[in-house]
Amino acid sequence: MDHQSPPMKNGTLFIEALSGRKLKNTELFFKMSPYLTFELAYLKKKLVPDHNGGRNPKWNQSLSMEVRQGRELLRVTCMDKDMMTDDLVGVVEIDVREVVAKGFVDQWFTLRHPKKNKEAGEIRLVIRFMEDDEQEKQERRDVALEVEGLITDQTSLKAPNNNRESPLSSRPVSRSSRINYAGTKHEIDSDEDENFESRYLNQFNAISNSINESLPKPMQIPRPLPPIPVGVEPYDPRKHRTTLKSRQTMDANITPLRGLPALNNRQK
Repeated sequence: MDHQSPPMKNGTLFIEALSGRKLKNTELFFKMSPYLTFELAYLKKKLVPDHNGGRNPKWNQSLSMEVRQGRELLRVTCMDKDMMTDDLVGVVEIDVREVVAKGFVDQWFTLRHPKKNKEAGEIRLVIRFMEDDEQEKQERRDVALEVEGLITDQTSLKAPNNNRESPLSSRPVSRSSRINYAGTKHEIDSDEDENFESRYLNQFNAISNSINESLPKPMQIPRPLPPIPVGVEPYDPRKHRTTLKSRQTMDANITPLRGLPALNNRQK
């Protein structure tokens, strides 16, 4: 790297973390779940781990970080996700000024363990720098394309063919113009205007009837009992309770049929 570094510009780094290869294995019995962290000055972002990705993980994740004066070193750290504490795999530091000068970088970066100073594998990153002025121009171009697409969609909505005759009637149909929500005139049939209220009124009545049928029926109040005639004592179950003595008295007063013993003898 030259001693005269390129001038620093303000903008945004668009980073795509694709994959890793031959990472240092930090597990004994299981596969690693590696992930990356990106640090640019006080900015720090973390990717989602590739669970059981092993030594050759696939991330395919993207992020963006703002570049300002003083943020000239991008530190990328590869970690292994564990249950208790995450294990360090390796670190690589990228000079942001070189990326800004090139504008686009797609390469494999070598990881090194900071304490052991040994290679710990490689990671593939795609980094694209967009200056603030260029980014604003790109945003304006995107907005213009979106507006152009909306205008194209509006113009593709053609009005119905006025010269086409109705298949239901051979007579010419009179037409009137109406302005829709987009502000353009739309030709409609006068017969459609005349039948508009009646058609939708029938639909409204059908919906109302279905709603009324689905509602619970009103509770019917039972009719009151007829009044007790004058001179008739109301029934009291306590007074009409039958006992053994009263039953014997009733049996004694019954006249036995011919050829049958008296009921009072049966009680004996």
